[in-house]
Amino acid sequence: MKRIALLLLLALPLTVFTSCEGDPGPPGPPGLDGTSLLGTVFEVNANFNASNEFRNFFSYPSTLQVFDSDVVLVYLLEETTPEGLDVWSLCPQTFFTPNGTLVYNFDYTAVDVSIYLYADFNLNLAGPEFTQNQILRVAVVPADFGENIDIFDMEAVMDALNVSTDSIERLELD
Repeated sequence: MKRIALLLLLALPLTVFTSCEGDPGPPGPPGLDGTSLLGTVFEVNANFNASNEFRNFFSYPSTLQVFDSDVVLVYLLEETTPEGLDVWSLCPQTFFTPNGTLVYNFDYTAVDVSIYLYADFNLNLAGPEFTQNQILRVAVVPADFGENIDIFDMEAVMDALNVSTDSIERLELD
């Protein structure tokens, strides 16, 4: 008798916790159209001159939504080594020239980025090595990712965002 009671006691949870299946419920509301919530990196070739007041504005790619909590970083291509490796420096970046101090800096909003030159001398005196065909990379880093990234290392940022060099979009500035 004890064995039968024990078997019934063991079988009771199995019957209680066995799930039933019914008709599926109604479908949920449709989601938003896909915009990228992940960070991205893109590249620009900028020229700085008096006609653009030594400043370049550009909007983010249309597939990217930038939130107020996101961080935007701009890197300047300083040189390419003899081995073909690119050397990227996080802006603001300061150079000491014969004319004085020159700084590449930037600011951003949720819709655009502005990269500009600042100097303690007349910027018309800055040579073409500082003003023409400057390659810059812009990294948009979601706030959640930013805590554990070494932002001074362009490769670390790209790795964290899972971006490869061949997938970087190049934007053309007006």
